Amino acid sequence: AERVELPRALQGICNLLRNRLQSIRDDARAVLVSVAAELGPQYMPYICNVLRSSLPDKGFTAHVMGFTLHAVLDAVVKSCRAANDTSSTQKNKQQQQKQDATAMPVDRQQQQQQQEGEEEPDWGAEGAPGAASAAGILDESVELALPVIEAEIFGEVAEAKEV
Repeated sequence: AERVELPRALQGICNLLRNRLQSIRDDARAVLVSVAAELGPQYMPYICNVLRSSLPDKGFTAHVMGFTLHAVLDAVVKSCRAANDTSSTQKNKQQQQKQDATAMPVDRQQQQQQQEGEEEPDWGAEGAPGAASAAGILDESVELALPVIEAEIFGEVAEAKEV
């Protein structure tokens, strides 16, 4: 049922971003960010399409689109990292329970780390803890988000900004 109503709801939220009142845009952006974080990265391509169709890349809406896209991407990445951190913490607890149950001897350094409460982070491929499982989550969105980002940084949108 929610998949039927999702396009209309997202379109309504994105249409509010065209409003000239800053407070309305801020509220709409906050709602869109929370919806995107809840839906997850698999819906990012669709959210990008709705944003690009709702906000023309002329005038103030071009700035609004860039700022909103950044906020949405940031929220989705943070929610994915939080989910990965939670799952890795649960996995560490399960491993510890298995280790305690088997009562296998542990070398001295591991015992010392356990006593001090230190855990070795999973550094993954990108050099950040939990990054290995989060790698590639936004690959499908890159083609849609990149033109907006380029215009925001290098294009007419960047030239129109007052520094």
